[in-house]
Amino acid sequence: MKLGALQDGVVTDTVSQPIPVGESWHHIFYVRMLAASTTVKFRGSIQDAEQSAGLNEIPGVDFSQVKSATNRWDYVRIYNITTGAYVDGSTGLVGNANDVFLVELNINALETVAAEVVGSANITFRGYSTGE
Repeated sequence: MKLGALQDGVVTDTVSQPIPVGESWHHIFYVRMLAASTTVKFRGSIQDAEQSAGLNEIPGVDFSQVKSATNRWDYVRIYNITTGAYVDGSTGLVGNANDVFLVELNINALETVAAEVVGSANITFRGYSTGE
């Protein structure tokens, strides 16, 4: 499966490129559905997008491949900021053209995430931290 771009852009029937999130505490996504019956799920991993080095060397995550003992990712729980409801990660956001979702991902200690889209959606990401 080909990976699609996700820097304030459109993702259609694919999994986005990995987004590094390990340096920020809060992860806000603006999702606008562009087609009928679109589903957006988020995959998260404790692995970096690239292979790590050192004592605990592990290969980089490949979100386009199935999850496994060496390709460690899973669906991430989504908090809908508008409704205050949580959405199970394996269910994802489901909507039609022009539906808009403002969501936060529950991704404590994850290194990377990617958006899985069936249909078409415009997705914008903003990560930020508070404190020192």
